Amino acid sequence: EGVDVDGIIVQKGFKTPVKNRLIADAQQVLRVDFETITQLPFELEQIVADKLPGLLERVDIVALSDYGKGFLSRQLLRLIIDSARSPHCRATLNATEMARATGSENSR
Repeated sequence: EGVDVDGIIVQKGFKTPVKNRLIADAQQVLRVDFETITQLPFELEQIVADKLPGLLERVDIVALSDYGKGFLSRQLLRLIIDSARSPHCRATLNATEMARATGSENSR
């Protein structure tokens, strides 16, 4: 109750990743992840793009990282970074997202 959910978008049929951990002597020794990495459908990317200006008005910083899971396409990433460039808002990215935004992700 009282939580702002304006930025939540539902993707029908999306399977939530499952992470299984093997614990021995109170220490994790193995983790097995079951997930399917797929790009965000164009229609949902458009919904994000449409909601973005209103959401950015209410924040001071945007932290970008999707761990290569497919939410942040190069186009959406550039849109968010460019939209967050204002006197009241900034974007911060991890190295993977920075490489994707600049087009250098395959230049290692």
